[in-house]
Amino acid sequence: MSHTDAIAPIANMLHAVRGFSQSQIGLLNAVFSLPNIVLALARRSIGRRALLMTIGAMLMPLTFLILGTTTWNLWISTALMGLSFSIVPAIIWPSTAMLVEQKRLGTAYGLINVLQNLGLACSNLAAGWLNDRALAGPRNPAGYAGMLWFFGVLSFIAFVAIALLWRRESGPRAHGLEEVRIGAGFAEESN
Repeated sequence: MSHTDAIAPIANMLHAVRGFSQSQIGLLNAVFSLPNIVLALARRSIGRRALLMTIGAMLMPLTFLILGTTTWNLWISTALMGLSFSIVPAIIWPSTAMLVEQKRLGTAYGLINVLQNLGLACSNLAAGWLNDRALAGPRNPAGYAGMLWFFGVLSFIAFVAIALLWRRESGPRAHGLEEVRIGAGFAEESN
C-alpha cells in the first residue's frame, strides 16, 4: 500500500468528523514516511525481521481501535499508523529477497504487488460501500464506525498471521528472518 493511498479510506471521516482540512490530511500522509530511513538501517543491524513485522502489524488494529473509540488527539493514531506503514514494508520487501530464489524474485515481487493492489482496491470498495450504507458523513459521523471496524478486523487478522510467522521463525523451521545479516548484498536487503 502506498503512503498516498494509506489514508484515503479515512480521509472523508477525518474531514467530516474531526474537522481536518485537506492540508492537514496531506500533512498526516507526509508523516507516514518519516520512520522509513531509520527502519531501513535498523533492520540490517538488529535482524529480528519477523518480530519487527509483528510489532508493526500490532500497531494497525490499535490505530483503528483508537480512531473508533476515543477522542484522543489524531496525531496519536497517525503516529501509530505511520510506524506500522513504515515497519511492515521495510521488512517485507527485503525479506522476500532472502526467502525467494534469485531467478524467481521478479515473479515474487510481482505477485506481492498484485495481491497488495487487489487488497487495496477491494478494501477501498468495501469501505465506500460500508460508508454509503451507513450514510456516513458530517451529519452522521457515527456512520464511519462500520468502516473502522472493517479495517480494524482486517488488521487484526493480519497481525495474527504475522505473529504466527514470528513464532515459526523463532523455532527450528525458521528461514533466517530473525538473523542479523550485516554483510548482506543490495539485492538481499534493499527495499
